[in-house]
Amino acid sequence: MPGGSYLEGRLHECFASRAVGCEWFDFRDVENPVQVIAEAAGTVLQQVGLPCPEIEETSTAEATA
Repeated sequence: MPGGSYLEGRLHECFASRAVGCEWFDFRDVENPVQVIAEAAGTVLQQVGLPCPEIEETSTAEATA
């Protein structure tokens, strides 16, 4: 995925308030966490001029299956 470790670091910053461990985040209050993360990733990628891949929307049930 474009952005690699830079993107990962920025997403950790974006969601620091949701951190529950080094690589774990609590999104239980969000209907579609995949969409929230994808939107944040898209914003970060746009800020540095990298293309954002299309992410298919999935339901919460599909995302957790």
